[in-house]
Amino acid sequence: MPRLIAFVALCLPVVLGMGCLPGPPPEPTLVIDSPAHGTFTNAGSITVTGHTNQFQVKISTLTVNGQNALPLLPGKTFSTVVNLDPVAVVNPIVVEMVLTSGKLLRRRVTLVVGDGVDTGYVIDGDPSPQSVGLRVENTGLDQIEPIVETLSGDSLDIASLITDQNPIASGNFGGVIDYIANAVEVDFDSFSLDAGAVVGGIDTAITITDFFIELDMDLDWLGSCTLEVNTATTTIDGNFDLAPDGVDPSLVDVNLTSPVTVTLGGFTSQFVSGVCNDPLIGDIINLILGQNTIQDLMQDGFEDNLADPDGAGPLDSPLADGIEQALAGISIAGPVGIALGGNFDAPIASISEDVNGLTIAADATVTANSVAPGAPDLPASYTVAQAFPAFPPTTPVGGVPYGMAFGISTSALNQLLKTQIEAGLLQTDVTEFPVGQQTVPLTAGVLSLYIIELLQFDPAEPAVIHVRPTMAPVFTGNPGPSGELLQMLIGALEVEVRLPDIDQDVMTLEIDLDTGVDLAIVNDALSFSLGTLTAGQISLTILDNPLNSNEQFIQAVLSGLFPQLAPLLADGLGAFPIPSFLGLQLSPLEVSPVGDFAGLFADLAQVPTTTIQNVVITDQSTGDFQQSGGCWLREWRHRISGKGGATGITANLRGMLGADAGCTTNDAESLATAAYRVTFDVVTVPGEQWQLDLDHSINGAFELISDGYNDGIGFQDGDGTVHFQTPVQADWQYTAGATGSGSFDFTPSVTVLQDPNGIGGNSDDFYSPFDGAAGTTLNGTGDVSVQVDVSFDVRAKSNSNTAFPTANGDEMGMRFGKNDTIDNNFTAGQYPGTGNRNIADDGHFLAIDLTVTPAP
Repeated sequence: MPRLIAFVALCLPVVLGMGCLPGPPPEPTLVIDSPAHGTFTNAGSITVTGHTNQFQVKISTLTVNGQNALPLLPGKTFSTVVNLDPVAVVNPIVVEMVLTSGKLLRRRVTLVVGDGVDTGYVIDGDPSPQSVGLRVENTGLDQIEPIVETLSGDSLDIASLITDQNPIASGNFGGVIDYIANAVEVDFDSFSLDAGAVVGGIDTAITITDFFIELDMDLDWLGSCTLEVNTATTTIDGNFDLAPDGVDPSLVDVNLTSPVTVTLGGFTSQFVSGVCNDPLIGDIINLILGQNTIQDLMQDGFEDNLADPDGAGPLDSPLADGIEQALAGISIAGPVGIALGGNFDAPIASISEDVNGLTIAADATVTANSVAPGAPDLPASYTVAQAFPAFPPTTPVGGVPYGMAFGISTSALNQLLKTQIEAGLLQTDVTEFPVGQQTVPLTAGVLSLYIIELLQFDPAEPAVIHVRPTMAPVFTGNPGPSGELLQMLIGALEVEVRLPDIDQDVMTLEIDLDTGVDLAIVNDALSFSLGTLTAGQISLTILDNPLNSNEQFIQAVLSGLFPQLAPLLADGLGAFPIPSFLGLQLSPLEVSPVGDFAGLFADLAQVPTTTIQNVVITDQSTGDFQQSGGCWLREWRHRISGKGGATGITANLRGMLGADAGCTTNDAESLATAAYRVTFDVVTVPGEQWQLDLDHSINGAFELISDGYNDGIGFQDGDGTVHFQTPVQADWQYTAGATGSGSFDFTPSVTVLQDPNGIGGNSDDFYSPFDGAAGTTLNGTGDVSVQVDVSFDVRAKSNSNTAFPTANGDEMGMRFGKNDTIDNNFTAGQYPGTGNRNIADDGHFLAIDLTVTPAP
């Protein structure tokens, strides 16, 4: 209806015979329909099409990159072919239309052009082949070795590695007795790894000190017994080849390429329970199995079980699998992707080993998690064909040894830039301006020194220069124009000058820069620094000029002015965070070319953080005893093991207590204190707060086995008791750096087993498992020394009733992770025993875990 009223109002004179009055002419328009801005192409030319709403008679000239595009085609369209220049890489296409009135319209699109052979483009999401390299020198392997156990978690847990391979040994003794040996407990004092690269592989030696293993020996028709083995040092040697993982090629696949050699040094062994301790059978077994035979059997068993189960087949040796899990942190994609804040997929193309180290070549695909507001969504990135480099044994410039080098090609750098532009890089709002040696607020008055048309506005009127990238900068693969490490072209950088408070547009233009870039390490990041810009490295295209400023003057002035804004532009480029590998921080040595790649050479250093140090575990238990008379016996056995690392401590107390009075001369009673102390320091880094989670638990069982009978006249069935005399106590206290103490005790679920039948009662057996757990949490900041004490008292008594009536006391046993060594068929202290208990699951366990967070 409004349009109809307007038409009637305009054309009412027609009704009166006077004709229609003309309406206001439409605003002139100029549109480039194709190609789209930011197009990537390898073509030598391209057809440019567009349209306008103006009739040809109103157009004075219409040019595309200076070529005449008139006359207009039907529909007010134009079309012309423009040659492209792959050497220039960034190819602007500028369409200008001058009306007969003198009004100028200008529009522009910018293309990235390759030659299709040495240069081209990679579609967003596609890989740049072999564009990332990681070199680990033997020096770097040495830097990795001390923390591999910590990094590997359970993957190089030697105890699990061995017990998971049960049976650890099997065979036949002297053609008479078949045997099967299963490891039930494994412990050691320290673990170290020595790895060195050789041609085609990595020679690896694992050394374990104070190695302890408890073995359950199944001796066929003879029964079973327990064997304890100790070695001063155990070495496991093998050669491993590294290759891309077949399932996830971003990870390393480790394969054993040589037989595993196991050497048990300082070997001792002892049978501690079962038939091997019986007087006759034990003597025969010990005669057949001397120390040397047992040592050979153990070494052969380890070598067989740690070997590759199917040779060159798909299965891994357990040791190779453990090392593989430990080396999972050498993935390039993970740490770089985290540092970038985007998605970095870097499947490994190849791994080669030589006498100096190993080299990993990987493809690279970099994509943004999301596109930031106001940032362009880019379809591709520029690529340059470059050979994968040979990493030198020392840094190229300084000639110093290094642990690790990271090389990245021009193609991968361009993918990184593309991703960072999509994440908001280079978006800058300039509200201050350098004048002489100082910086002043940007106003209409300041800008009027360069754009005289701004003199018509209040000189105090605030101004802003919006800088927005419309496409990603391009590394060309060449050195910078003044010898910088890299040449970078920044194309179609949109610059909009406005007076925002009065909503006045001043000028919109696009700027192209041909600049040099150096890389440097600043504040643990790889920082871009632009070379000095000159007027010859800057070109401007004015797109909108609402104040009708003199464009030639503006071109000259801004070309000279823009270098003053270069530091702001450099700040806008940001920095690339240096990633950590294997939990280690790169300690940079040098940034320099390696072949055609940009290279970062560094050593590996542990990341400074709050850690646990100086761990000491002290046994404070009653000393072991094993005593027996003509018909009585008592025993206490225990073992404490544990390890301390940077982030946690584990301790384990295993033991057994037993008593048996087999005649009426006297009772048998065993008393013991199970106790140990853990001391350690929390060594802090300023700005961090720590939390210690302290937890302990116990698993085990009481057992009563009746050895007597009741004839109703004289010799009676005895009784007995076995019990905790105290709760399982755990106390903590700060011994330095802070004050405080506390307890986190618990009472086990079952505390006593008493023969309910009493003297002369029924000859029944009884079995009572027990468990319990408790924990606490400590929080703080700053260095502190901590002491944790664990203790509980236990008692076992076998009652023979020394007064009339005479009685045969019960076997009374308490098991929490150790076998007894008592002869004479004492079975209350044996595993698996009643309840078919797993010896590895029983014991007292203490876990101390450190968590570190930034201080609020």
